[in-house]
Amino acid sequence: MMQKWRNESFVDVVNLILGAWLFAAPWLYGFASGAAGWNAWIMGALIALVAIAALAAFAEWEEWINLVLGLWVLVAPWALASPSESWWRRWPQSNCGWCIASRRTSTPERPRTQARGPAHAGPLNA
Repeated sequence: MMQKWRNESFVDVVNLILGAWLFAAPWLYGFASGAAGWNAWIMGALIALVAIAALAAFAEWEEWINLVLGLWVLVAPWALASPSESWWRRWPQSNCGWCIASRRTSTPERPRTQARGPAHAGPLNA
C-alpha cells in the first residue's frame, strides 16, 4: 500500500536532487581535482543519503543534520578553494548549501504532544 505523501517529502526529494547535483558539480564546473572536489562529492553523497533516509521514515534528527551539512556546503567553497579559483565555481555550491540549510530554519516547529494537557490548563485557570 502506498504511504500518505507528507509535506516534508517534497523537501526531501528536493534535497535528494540537490545532493545529486552537488555530487556532479565538480565535473560540471571543472574542479574535480583538489579538496573542493572531494568535499562536493562527499557532501553530495551525505545529503542524498540523509534525504533517502528521510523519505523512508521521517525523524527530526535528519533536519538538524541537513542544517549542519547545508551550512558547511555554504562556506566550504571559500574555505577550501585556492585564491586563484574563479568565483563562478564557488557560487553554485554556496547556493546549494543555502537551499539545504534554509529548509531547517524556515520550517515551523511541529506540534509536540503535551503530557499535562492543553497549555491554558494551568493552576490559575483551574
